[in-house]
Amino acid sequence: MRKAIKPNIAAELVPDGARLMIGGFMGVDSPHRMSAASVARGVRELNIIASHTLHKFILCY
Repeated sequence: MRKAIKPNIAAELVPDGARLMIGGFMGVDSPHRMSAASVARGVRELNIIASHTLHKFILCY
C-alpha cells in the first residue's frame, strides 16, 4: 500500500513553471496544504489546472 507524503515533501517535488493538476469535489480532497506549501517554498510560474475546487488561491507573483 502506498503511503501519503507530507505537504512540504510534496511541494519539494514541484519545480518552477510546473503544471499542477488538482481535483476534488466541492473543496473536498483538494490539496490545500500542498498548494500552500508550494507557495511558501517560493515556487514561481505555477500553472494550476483545477476541476471544481472552492478554495481561493492567490498564486500570482
